[in-house]
Amino acid sequence: GSPTNPLLKFAVILTFEGDGSGFKWPDFIPVRINSIGLIFDDFENDPGDFKIILSAVVTSIKGVPGLKVSGAIDGIIIDPQLLFEGKFPIIGLGGIAVSVEGNLFGGTVKGALVGGMVKIGSPSAGVYTLIDAVDTFTPVHDRVLYFGIEGEYALAGMAGFSIRLALSELGPLAVRIGVSLPTGILIEPNTGLTINDFVGEVEFFKSLPSIKDPFELRDPAFDISTSGDVGDWLSSLRQQVFNQYVAIQANPNMGGFGAAFTQPMLIKGSAKVYSMYTSEFTFNGQITLIISTDGKFLIKGTLNFLDGALSASAKMYADLSNIADGSVTVLFLADLPDQFRLLTIHGKLDMGFRDESGNVVTIPVYDSNAANASPTPTVSLILPNSSDSTNVGELNANTLTNGNHYIDVLYAPGVGGAIDYASILDDDQEFTAQVMSVDGTITTLTLIGAPDPIEMFIN
Repeated sequence: GSPTNPLLKFAVILTFEGDGSGFKWPDFIPVRINSIGLIFDDFENDPGDFKIILSAVVTSIKGVPGLKVSGAIDGIIIDPQLLFEGKFPIIGLGGIAVSVEGNLFGGTVKGALVGGMVKIGSPSAGVYTLIDAVDTFTPVHDRVLYFGIEGEYALAGMAGFSIRLALSELGPLAVRIGVSLPTGILIEPNTGLTINDFVGEVEFFKSLPSIKDPFELRDPAFDISTSGDVGDWLSSLRQQVFNQYVAIQANPNMGGFGAAFTQPMLIKGSAKVYSMYTSEFTFNGQITLIISTDGKFLIKGTLNFLDGALSASAKMYADLSNIADGSVTVLFLADLPDQFRLLTIHGKLDMGFRDESGNVVTIPVYDSNAANASPTPTVSLILPNSSDSTNVGELNANTLTNGNHYIDVLYAPGVGGAIDYASILDDDQEFTAQVMSVDGTITTLTLIGAPDPIEMFIN
């Protein structure tokens, strides 16, 4: 038949599981299909080349039974050819209009579900690429769906909390909780020290950048956004999903949750402090701490005056990720004020090793197994030299006060072995020494049987 000729009968029969499992929809966001359509590029010449477009109702979030979810995801485009090949078949995702409300982490949340799709480019020399969302030309190697919850949060009946939670079909991405109470939390009554506008956040598959210039500390990557623009958040999630995918491809036996705790992550905290006896808008201080688990951290302090109309901030950054190689970087930057920078104080402490010409030198790390990594015991001549032979001149140069000549020998037991000191230090001959004269005559030297222990150490 033909859909373009009313005289010819035409039918398309599709079979799908109602929950979306038939087209590999991620099971942590269960859906129920409510509409389906077909897109043909050229039905007359190639009727087998078509795409499926779906609309689905989101029914719940797996593992969170107390959460009420309502809404739909439109424009889910499926490539049947990829489905037949056993690959992830979803190649497009339209609008997401889903609300969430209910119990989460001991409190109640009310917000929206956001999400998207990350396209991964084919690896070149083992290196994957992240394809831009608007790029429709670069060949796609794989696709990964991700979702997040963003909304208000109430804990123990107190409002003023906010929450963000993100995960992909591969595992967790981020969780963030913010607190902004009308009266703040009183810490010390005598001075009225109060804390408010607290933000705590964990971001997996993310790290602080490695920098050498203190002025780079003005980059948004070295701050915590208290407003939390959703667009910026989604852009950050795309990069995290890509890093998550690369980490799992490098170790396919490790699941997404296992990979999350073996890759770098950011742990962030920020809070505002002020005295309740003076107006918060007159003067307050903002404290920020970011810890990157690969060995970097950032501390920021900001003094705000006149409701933030005038502020002065200072940041200190340290990169200890290469401390094993003797390399440490510490940066400092202060802007006074932030709004028009009348005064900037900056500094840099860069630790490492340089030669007499000023070139950076890499210091080799001592290998504790280098002495004898073999399980077989060894005996080495180390004086007069490290070879198994020497000349008479070198031998005569090694003379004790009593006129006797000597050699130094190193015994190494080998891995897991032990030295038999009684056997070595007794009067029996442990080895022989011979001298060859210029005419080829070989003479065996007489050695004093009992050696003298010079140095004993544990390697």
